[in-house]
Amino acid sequence: MVHSLALFRRLNVFLSLAGVVIFATALGVLVTAPDRIDRMVQDFAVSQVSDRFQETIAAHQLEDRAGRLKGLAEGLAARFSDSIEAQKARLEARIDKFVADVLTAGCKIDCDRQAAVREDVTAFFEGVLRATEDARAQIEAFIEKEYDEVLAELRRDLKIFCASNLVVFLMALALAVFKGRASAHLLPISLLLSLATVIATYFYVFNQNWLWTIVFNDYWGWSYLGFVGVLFAFLMDIAFNRGRITTRVINFFCHLVGAAVAVFPC
Repeated sequence: MVHSLALFRRLNVFLSLAGVVIFATALGVLVTAPDRIDRMVQDFAVSQVSDRFQETIAAHQLEDRAGRLKGLAEGLAARFSDSIEAQKARLEARIDKFVADVLTAGCKIDCDRQAAVREDVTAFFEGVLRATEDARAQIEAFIEKEYDEVLAELRRDLKIFCASNLVVFLMALALAVFKGRASAHLLPISLLLSLATVIATYFYVFNQNWLWTIVFNDYWGWSYLGFVGVLFAFLMDIAFNRGRITTRVINFFCHLVGAAVAVFPC
C-alpha cells in the first residue's frame, strides 16, 4: 500500500507539473505575444465575422450591439431592403471570401495580398451589393470592427480558460507535494485534468477549430468552467476536509464497477 501511494504521488506530481507548465506557457504567450495568438485563430475569427455579417444581411439590418451600431443598421436596412432577397443566394455563396478579402484589404490579415484583393472587394460591391461609397465604407468598417471584437473576446476567453486550468493544476501540484496521504484521492482528478489537457492540445496541434469553439462558445465555455470548478471543489475537500466527500465519490464508483478497492479519508 505504501509503495502504491508513493507511485501515485509521483504520478500526481508529474501530471500536475506538466499541466502547470503547459497552461503557464500558454498564458504567458497570450499576455506577451497576442499577435501570435491572432494568427493562430485567424480562420476561426473570419468564420465568426462571416456568420455575423451574413445574419446581419439576411435580417435586412445590423444588430444594435449595445447601441454602438444603430445608425449603421438603419442605413444598411434602407439600402438593401429592395434587392436583398434576389441577391441573398449569391451573397451567402461568397460571404466567407468577401469577409476575408475585406480584412486583407484593410491589412487585418495577410497584408502581403493587400493590393491584389482590392479589385475583388470592389467587384463584389459593384456586382452584388451595388453599394454607394458611403455604404461601402460603413460595411468595411463594420467587418473590421467585428473582427477586432471577435479577437478581443477570444483572447479574453482564452485567458480565462488557461488561468482556470493553471489554478487547478497548481492546487493539485501543491497537494501532491505536501499531502502525500491524499495520493489515491488526487489521482482521478489528475487523470481527468490531464485528459482534458491532452484533448485541448490535440485540437491546438492539429489546428482544429473545435478548441476555439469550446473556448469561445458561451454554452461549452461555461460547461467547461463548471467541470473545472467541480474538480477544484474536490481539491478543496482534500485540502481542508480530509477528502471525506472525495472518498465517498471514489468508493461509490469503485462499488459501481465492482472493483474491490476502497479509500479512506486522508
